[in-house]
Amino acid sequence: MAQIPPSNNRRVVINRRSNTGPKNLDWFPNRSANLNSSSALSLQKSLFQKPRQLWENLGFRNKLTIFLLVGISISLLAITQITVVLTQRQAIADLDSSLKINLSLLEEDILLAQTAMEDSATALAKLVEISGINIGDPAQALAQQNRLEAVLGQAISINPNANLYFIIDSQGKPLAHHLQMEVRDFTQYPLLPETAIPVTNYQSVSPGEEFSFKEMPIVADVFSLKEPLKGVELFSGSMMQQLGLGRQAAIGIRQQQIAGLPELQQPFAEGTFDVDDGKAGLMLMAAVPIQVNGEMVGAAVLGTLINNNFELVDRLKQKQEFKLLPSLLKIGESVQMSPTQI
Repeated sequence: MAQIPPSNNRRVVINRRSNTGPKNLDWFPNRSANLNSSSALSLQKSLFQKPRQLWENLGFRNKLTIFLLVGISISLLAITQITVVLTQRQAIADLDSSLKINLSLLEEDILLAQTAMEDSATALAKLVEISGINIGDPAQALAQQNRLEAVLGQAISINPNANLYFIIDSQGKPLAHHLQMEVRDFTQYPLLPETAIPVTNYQSVSPGEEFSFKEMPIVADVFSLKEPLKGVELFSGSMMQQLGLGRQAAIGIRQQQIAGLPELQQPFAEGTFDVDDGKAGLMLMAAVPIQVNGEMVGAAVLGTLINNNFELVDRLKQKQEFKLLPSLLKIGESVQMSPTQI
């Protein structure tokens, strides 16, 4: 029996294995991927198991302490948040209430200023009436010009802080007048008063020749209704120029920064409203009829320009009223004056 050499037998075995085995290495499973996923799972389990083991290792007292601390912390956090929300709401409510109160006080102070202006005009009208000067007679009024100026001076001493003092006849013609404007640079803001309001210095100004009081609605209404009137009047810049108060009335127009503001919060486009280039004047005014023998022969007119009038603002803020002499408000009732005393 013939024998196969060992070398050939080895080759046959190798060939059989090579014929029955895989053609490439893709046949073998990816053991590295399985190892990675299993290690990740084991790591997650260990991460969750460690806190659990630590918690289980704690004693009952420690667990109770932790529960109490967590409960107190959550309660404090909730109480703090609630307190902050309630405090904010209360602050907004207080601010709203304060604004309403301040607005109400401002309205009362403005009404007091108007009433004081009317009292001053009433005093001037009564001074003219008891002076015995019939301003309804042009010749007599012209002849008594100096006495009318003296009467006007007494009215100015009653209320020295107005800008406009006029005695006019039934045609609206000024018989005696005084116009004054604060002496200062209106392009600069004055300093806030520390304690008392400083005394304001005034300079006299003259009205234009073309000015007519008939253009003032409040004066026209006084002659129409024949009763005292007071209020806040708006005058054009041209009328302020005619009165000689144009420099104080001109506050100009300031450009507002609107970058980033929502459209609803932006001011109206320039030209939407007629603002008279910021030269219109807002004036506290009072007009009181002057009567002779029960007939209205003229009127006493007083006014205070609000524009650039920081003294008036300080007075309103500090709730200081105009100082009036009560006796002069009741002239003819409790005070007897003869024409020669005026």
